[in-house]
Amino acid sequence: LSTENYGVFFHRTIYDDLSKYYYDIRTAAGLGRMFFKEKLELDVSLGYHDVKSYGYEVDVITSMRANFKINEHLTFIQRGYWFFDHESIDNQLKTSLVYRLSDKMSFEVRHIFEKRRYEEDDKRVVTNLVSRSITIGLIFDLN
Repeated sequence: LSTENYGVFFHRTIYDDLSKYYYDIRTAAGLGRMFFKEKLELDVSLGYHDVKSYGYEVDVITSMRANFKINEHLTFIQRGYWFFDHESIDNQLKTSLVYRLSDKMSFEVRHIFEKRRYEEDDKRVVTNLVSRSITIGLIFDLN
């Protein structure tokens, strides 16, 4: 609409039947605001986090998105999520370089870095999981 404020809904499910965590589910809703002609977005959400073997808790999730057009065809996009709960801070960073091939198609290279921390309350055992991925793909605009 004609406002720089927006609503946010976030959901992520990680399912791994070979680990002791089995699943890690986060769902959140919140509010955000755009700055500098939509080049920067900041938002805050309240979320629910459920991990098999660890139970559930309420998180505060902050995120930012920076969108910088380098030239007519090339755009740099940085998206970061920070999950705050009573024990730790998890984060996820997505960095993309998008090259517009035509009005309806773009080429993207994306790097994703994610750190998750699990802490067992009864033993104070901490497990840190880090994952990285690089994705190369095409983006189609169907409008």
